[in-house]
Amino acid sequence: MRTLACACLVLTACDGWVSKMPEIINETADRVVRPRSVTSSSLPISTFATPQPWQQLYVADDATTTLLGSERGLVELSVQGALVSRSADPVLGLVALTDGSALISNANGFFEWRDGTLRRSDLETALQSTDRLLARRGDVIWFARGTSLLRFDGSQLEAIELGQTVDALTLGAGPLSTVRAGSQLWALTERTNGFELQDLSEEQNDLIDAVPWGDAEISAITDGGVLWRRALVDGGVAWRHVSLTTDTEDPGATGVRALAVDAQSGAVFATADATLYRLQGESVTTLALPTPLRSAHAGRNGVLWALTDTGALRIGNTDPVTFSPRIATLGTVHCARCHAPDRQASFLPLMTIDDWRAQIDAAILATTPMGATRARMPADTTTTLTAEERALLIRWKEDGLQ
Repeated sequence: MRTLACACLVLTACDGWVSKMPEIINETADRVVRPRSVTSSSLPISTFATPQPWQQLYVADDATTTLLGSERGLVELSVQGALVSRSADPVLGLVALTDGSALISNANGFFEWRDGTLRRSDLETALQSTDRLLARRGDVIWFARGTSLLRFDGSQLEAIELGQTVDALTLGAGPLSTVRAGSQLWALTERTNGFELQDLSEEQNDLIDAVPWGDAEISAITDGGVLWRRALVDGGVAWRHVSLTTDTEDPGATGVRALAVDAQSGAVFATADATLYRLQGESVTTLALPTPLRSAHAGRNGVLWALTDTGALRIGNTDPVTFSPRIATLGTVHCARCHAPDRQASFLPLMTIDDWRAQIDAAILATTPMGATRARMPADTTTTLTAEERALLIRWKEDGLQ
């Protein structure tokens, strides 16, 4: 971020933003989306007590550093597994950067966390403002400035006016994101010629939260339960209730308090009472929690950070994924019958670590369903990968393919 002060900054109203109201189809009550499989998980859970409950949670983590921000300040997760205070200034936004550092916004401006030191960022000079950080993808950083949503690519600043104070932006695995502005929720889709904005609150009353699900779909919650919004081929959209069980008599889930999305895999997390649900494709994975969650945020490698009434939880394993035994075992169970050297010639072998390294991107694409669509591989649907197994492939790639 050292070069930002030298950037040629241009603020535009962004003519590429298009507001669109699609045809809405509210399908009948019997059209409930149900998973094909529900399995239980045993992910590790770490509990962190805080002197006072946090109301907000911001997370920035990479391979070496995990930072958490709240209205109580900035803390770092030490190698000993303790939360260590780094600043008492209330955090208004926090994102990890591509070089392993982090960017923080608070009432005093923009700061960088780099090499264990908190210092003022050049970004404040480049933007000529102290906006609130929302999210980052690649070299693009998103901000909130009052009722405007801002997109900054290092040289150009684009803005869209939403009419209400912008609170949050949730990035998905694909081009679809969701935006919260006051009492409204919006769907934001990146197109080749700009962005398309759709008012979800006009489509459905009483939406509490909404997050991207897969490539072009949205998961949302209301007082009445969980909803799934899918795009139709004619440009319209359909909303259905979602069940978190395979019970054909279940009219849909209720009591869900919070949603989060893993932008790497597209999986959606939903919390209800003391149970965490992970939804991906046509499978649901459940995890029993020691206490109900108030909010959740997906960090690196699908690890989930969440707030409780007494502190914070970290859910998931942060240890690096290695080929042996985890990826090798996954290949033996799901892939060897087609991808062994003596099997079908049309299938490339997936047996050795070098085989997997060469095919990892294709393997991730083939085994990860988008939205509620079944994955292409494994072809035998009786051995479909679980959400955790698919996440392993992504984590192994990010951890260095060792």
